[in-house]
Amino acid sequence: MSAELAFSAGDLARMRFAVSPMWEVGPSFRLLGSGAAHPVHRPWIEQVRPRLVAAGLDRADSPN
Repeated sequence: MSAELAFSAGDLARMRFAVSPMWEVGPSFRLLGSGAAHPVHRPWIEQVRPRLVAAGLDRADSPN
């Protein structure tokens, strides 16, 4: 069974797609807590971790 949807340019122009910024919070905290971050994330981690520590939100040494 298959279905096909046909949209005009006007239909597509009236559509809205949204992603909640909260969708990134969980994975970001897991990334900050993991010691195995991909090299591309290290500059971000080095920038963010001092801010979390200053705000009392650093959970790197906390049990899960």
